[in-house]
Amino acid sequence: MFNLMEMKLFGSTLSFRYVYDSVSIVAFLYSLFAHFFFDNLSVKTYSGPMVEENHYYPFGLTMTGISDKALRANYAENKLSYNGKELQHQEFSDGSGLEEYDYGSRFYNAQIGRFDQIDPKAGKYSSESTYDYVGNNPISRFDPNGKEWDDKAKKEVADLNNKIDSKIGEIGKQIGKVSKSGKDDNGNSIYNEDEQAQVDELNSKKDNLSEVKNEIQQMGEDKDHIFSLEGKRGK
Repeated sequence: MFNLMEMKLFGSTLSFRYVYDSVSIVAFLYSLFAHFFFDNLSVKTYSGPMVEENHYYPFGLTMTGISDKALRANYAENKLSYNGKELQHQEFSDGSGLEEYDYGSRFYNAQIGRFDQIDPKAGKYSSESTYDYVGNNPISRFDPNGKEWDDKAKKEVADLNNKIDSKIGEIGKQIGKVSKSGKDDNGNSIYNEDEQAQVDELNSKKDNLSEVKNEIQQMGEDKDHIFSLEGKRGK
């Protein structure tokens, strides 16, 4: 549900209105007060009406008896429902429709808890049916695009991060073996010109790997986009 916030500057005709949800209001206020300062500022919030309330069975079928739109006549139908997927509903001229959710890669039928098409990445789930939804465990799993379960993707990301950490550790050991000139009074390695060039190159690789880890973390925190990992051979 979205709310309306109105801000008015006292002694001025200027006012601002901002439509927000409970998450974006925090970011908005932080952005506002981090860059502007006001002597007099009033903030009022107005709660909007309950437009729609939906409840679902685990596999996505709507609990019709306790789900309803409070103001049917004044608002357009919201087709983004179960897991934020668009419901193909009443799209035909006679008022009928597929009654299936569009997951991007394939369509999902919540009435039977199955996809209509074969999983494009079925090879990763050889023990499962090519049509089932999240291995028949919708309580703890979520399929964001009709291809992979989220817990499977999280495991792949965790494995990738572990490999990056292992590689960074190996590079650190290589740096420790570069110096042939001993250490100074503070215990720091002494490098000649060629050794310093090797160390700089190895440190550059470490920095690149650390940057990759940060990018993977940012992708994991991004809930608005879908990313896929593809392996490539290389050094």
